[in-house]
Amino acid sequence: MMILQKKYNITCLVNNAGVGKFGTIYDNNKEMIETVFPAIVYGTILMTTNALPYMKESKEIVKIVNIISISGLRGFKFESLYCAAKAAQEGYSQVLRSELFGTNIKVVNVYPGGINTDFWENNRNYVSKEVQQTFASPDEVAKTIVDNLYDKKSLVLKDLVFEQTHMNLE
Repeated sequence: MMILQKKYNITCLVNNAGVGKFGTIYDNNKEMIETVFPAIVYGTILMTTNALPYMKESKEIVKIVNIISISGLRGFKFESLYCAAKAAQEGYSQVLRSELFGTNIKVVNVYPGGINTDFWENNRNYVSKEVQQTFASPDEVAKTIVDNLYDKKSLVLKDLVFEQTHMNLE
């Protein structure tokens, strides 16, 4: 990996990879698992592991931002693999936060609901274009994250949970 061959000053790592394969619990198969888990779980763990040595060298506060999804906190119908992978990412994030407590590295977990991106193109049986249009825009979500990460000089954001007005999240 390139990150291991050069010296970098990493001040913020954003883990935002994700793949969704939706269907009933009866639809799950090995190919779907091998598509979803590497991007979400392995990607987060490997990127973080490789970035940590560079982050801990910083004299300032640095952040690991994990874009987890509200699906990492709650189970949704037809999202069993996605929810399981996001829950694994959530568990890893909690361990990171625990092991990095007292260091210059802070872990921020972000839990958005649906975002209006092409993520949904291969899942039309689950989310229609009409429903997708009601989701938050990527720019709106990114601006909210950045505004909350860097606006408060004396505070460190821990979690940022997005609630969507069109979804029943209870």
